[in-house]
Amino acid sequence: MRTSQLRILKLCFLASITLAECFGNYGYADDLDESSKEALGETQNILLNQNLRQSAIGQSADALQADSQVRSIAGSIQNVEKMYQISSDVFGDIVKKSQGDPGRVEKTVDDLKTNPQALEQNMSDSSRKEIRDLSQEISKQLQK
Repeated sequence: MRTSQLRILKLCFLASITLAECFGNYGYADDLDESSKEALGETQNILLNQNLRQSAIGQSADALQADSQVRSIAGSIQNVEKMYQISSDVFGDIVKKSQGDPGRVEKTVDDLKTNPQALEQNMSDSSRKEIRDLSQEISKQLQK
């Protein structure tokens, strides 16, 4: 993965984790009970719904900083929304790969905060492609 793609990936991940932590809820995978599925859905909904996301961001200085970083590199509101959509997908990938085990999710998240390069191993091929595409789009916009 190129440096620009890795930077976008890292920002997406940090933004999603910061917002998830604001609500004290990581959510858990498809194979678990309804309340676990609901928790994952709520977390992803916060990332995808601009109003809910802004409310969460307003509750935390860390979330505000992460969102500012996302906005500074995104170049447009459409790219900001795309970054949050990708972060929701990647977060879901991590939860699923952890088989919904809260301890494994938390350990993976903690490890990835210090080693974002390993994040690529925890996401789907479609998430990797979305990040590549977004990186190219942002690069094009910056060249204009």
